[in-house]
Amino acid sequence: MAAGIAARALPSWKFARRVIGPLLLPALLLAACARPPVCQGEAPAYALPGASAPIRALALLNMRSMENLACWAERNDQLAQYALGIAYEHGLGVPADRKAAMRYYRAAAASVPGRIWVYSPPVGKESMGRVIPVDTGPGRTGLPEARAALERLTASRDNGDRP
Repeated sequence: MAAGIAARALPSWKFARRVIGPLLLPALLLAACARPPVCQGEAPAYALPGASAPIRALALLNMRSMENLACWAERNDQLAQYALGIAYEHGLGVPADRKAAMRYYRAAAASVPGRIWVYSPPVGKESMGRVIPVDTGPGRTGLPEARAALERLTASRDNGDRP
């Protein structure tokens, strides 16, 4: 009789296929996407410490390849985002693209809180979903230079001017 109880306590292949299978694939896909890209060199924020953001961004455009800057911008480095905004606005090393410039300026100007709230869906039929705080490190304020460039581009777009 003890063997029968132990056999029922183990999950069956139906349980594994119906419950674990659908949960495993999204978890694996999420884990594959969560890994940040590998960028070369040190973070662009360390370029020319003490200089203003426009000078540092222009120095980055001369020191780094566009692919490497895009990699750092994807990792939410504000100076790299600002440098790419300048590059796309003026066509430095890339075709001039006002929408891409505005996208990078907007990302560089955005303030990021140190904590975000993530919804965790319910597990099973009896439980409820919940919201969990996740610490993302120290908060950061947006670059005022990027905010000014974004306002300038938006104003020139509204007036019908070209940058």
